[in-house]
Amino acid sequence: MVRDRNPLAYTGRIQARTDLYGDDERPISGTATLVLGVATVALTQVKSNSVVVLSTADPNASTALGTPFVVATPGVGFTITSLDAALPSTEVGDLSDISWMVFTPEVN
Repeated sequence: MVRDRNPLAYTGRIQARTDLYGDDERPISGTATLVLGVATVALTQVKSNSVVVLSTADPNASTALGTPFVVATPGVGFTITSLDAALPSTEVGDLSDISWMVFTPEVN
């Protein structure tokens, strides 16, 4: 008999936890379109301990792609800027759709 030694193999039941966030603290997600390398998202639920995760969803008709960078302002929202890797400046040719998700961990 050959035993499966794959540490990632799991044959039991998996149940998602639903108690990780309060009603007002569940992750929030959306998409923003960069205009000249910048997009602003108004989201009053952003807090000082919020974590914003970014991913390029669609490059659209971009003439250049930069690295998405986020700056959040608690109670207001956040700004996504596409940074040019070669220069410390905004990549204005980036017109990408950026998917975002905001997590706000519960503070005890």
